[in-house]
Amino acid sequence: MVVITKSTHTVPIGTPVQIGTAGRGVAALMKMEKPKVSRNRLSKGYGYPPARGYYVTFPVKILNDGEDSLVIDRLDFFVRIPGHGKTNTDGGNAPYSGAKVQLDTTPLTTGESVSNFLTFDVSVPHGKFVYGPGGKVSVAWRF
Repeated sequence: MVVITKSTHTVPIGTPVQIGTAGRGVAALMKMEKPKVSRNRLSKGYGYPPARGYYVTFPVKILNDGEDSLVIDRLDFFVRIPGHGKTNTDGGNAPYSGAKVQLDTTPLTTGESVSNFLTFDVSVPHGKFVYGPGGKVSVAWRF
């Protein structure tokens, strides 16, 4: 596990990351798993294929292990592709992918956790999956 209190770190996908300091206000334990990659719509009955070439869908696990409540917003996450910039879950056809339930804005009280998915429409199926609340990058997972 990597503990991050101030500076940005880049870690391999699947590495659990502690954001903040547990027991001192807001803190979260995050784990992002290797994404599932698809070149097709994500449902057999509806949705569109990726506009940019690939869907990458990340399993997301977040635990609030701080003293204060926190809000997890899907738009605090994005994918950065070298030479192609960054995209969030609203980019390309991601909102119309046919993906099952996706992480949305989620309030977490102390001890609560959430497990869900985030889907991105990207041009290349590798890069960095970033958590950057308020525009300040906290951690990036290489995938």
